Amino acid sequence: MTTDTIEQATVLATVERVAHVSTAMAQPVTRTDDFVAADTGQPAAMTNWAVLLRPILDRDDPLVDEIAGTFPPGRPHTIVGPWPTPDLTHRGLILIGHPPFMLRPPGPATPIADVEGFVVTEAVDGPSLEVVERVLIEGFPLPELLPVVPTRAFDARVLGGPTRFFLGWHRDEPVATASVTVAHGVALVEFVATLEGARGKGFGAMVTQAAGLVDPTVPAVLIASDLGRPVYERLGFLPVSRWTLWMRA
Repeated sequence: MTTDTIEQATVLATVERVAHVSTAMAQPVTRTDDFVAADTGQPAAMTNWAVLLRPILDRDDPLVDEIAGTFPPGRPHTIVGPWPTPDLTHRGLILIGHPPFMLRPPGPATPIADVEGFVVTEAVDGPSLEVVERVLIEGFPLPELLPVVPTRAFDARVLGGPTRFFLGWHRDEPVATASVTVAHGVALVEFVATLEGARGKGFGAMVTQAAGLVDPTVPAVLIASDLGRPVYERLGFLPVSRWTLWMRA
């Protein structure tokens, strides 16, 4: 895949992130001309990704089975790509949806209201990454990984690569997370999560903004949800298109 558009760059930045996390955790990554599949070894579809490098052409495209064959039998996984797809429910997949792909042009931070006692820090070692892991699992949430077992989703081996992890703290309590992968000319924001009791206070927006501005010379991009879209729009993100996510449970 070439990188002559920001959307294609986002696909390749997503590949960078999923491949790095799995490789760092000594888990398998499969690369083909049509997709990249990264297994984390965990029983959660949202941790095991297959990123499409070409569209799924029709209901019987063998690509679906090729992807399934890269994961151990019964391993849940998510298939993600920037194209519409045919109905794949007869292939054993569940449609997660068509979330908006959003882009924020390079530039200074969009002014947002500060919350007294809120700060953002970067996870730079094992203990701080364990806090990110806990807030992400509980706040997203990822029920398949509950109760939280430290270093199960990721550990300090993922630090120092293309993906950086951030924590939002309110009055010394961790309440929100976000990550950013700067690659292929974009800053890809992911892993945005806020603990249930801390939602609606702007914490997610502030940690998202901090992650997206680690390199203000490149556009920040993310795959949103329709629920979260207004929050990202207030940060200056613009809706560009809709991606497609399927899950094999």
